[in-house]
Amino acid sequence: MNRIKIWPPGSGGWTRRAASLTLLFGIVMGLFALNGCSTFSSSVKLKSVTLDVVSQANDDTPIAVDFAVVNDAELLKLLQSLPAGKWFEQRDQFLRDYPLTLKIWSHELVPSQHVEVAKVPIAGESAVGLLVFAGYAGPGAHRLNLGVRKTAWLRFESKDVRLVEDAEAAK
Repeated sequence: MNRIKIWPPGSGGWTRRAASLTLLFGIVMGLFALNGCSTFSSSVKLKSVTLDVVSQANDDTPIAVDFAVVNDAELLKLLQSLPAGKWFEQRDQFLRDYPLTLKIWSHELVPSQHVEVAKVPIAGESAVGLLVFAGYAGPGAHRLNLGVRKTAWLRFESKDVRLVEDAEAAK
């Protein structure tokens, strides 16, 4: 008769301990999966932002600006397909539908305004994405994805917003 050898010799409890550890590992991994792996989630990296509005932006009228912190992959996908006009029409409903996974940092900018924010209040918030919506009067997406940038310079031009790249900003 073949006998199964248990290591270390003389300890019948080793296999029970291994089974217990395997079960414990499975439970912990299951909790991470249910939690959306929140222990390993990413966050808003943006630390500072410059908001630069040209003199005749948006036909010389104020521009509503929302930084949307999104902590749900499906919601991010949906919002990335929305033009800013639809975002501003539906923003309140999105906040009601996604109270735990959507946060907004809002501004209203006027032509010729220049704002430098050294400490962005949404920095460190749990997020899978960071979008900016600019409420221009004319048609267009008027939306930017800031991703994992630590700094950003946004230029609000006459008909749209754009991200000024670092090399260009240094000019």
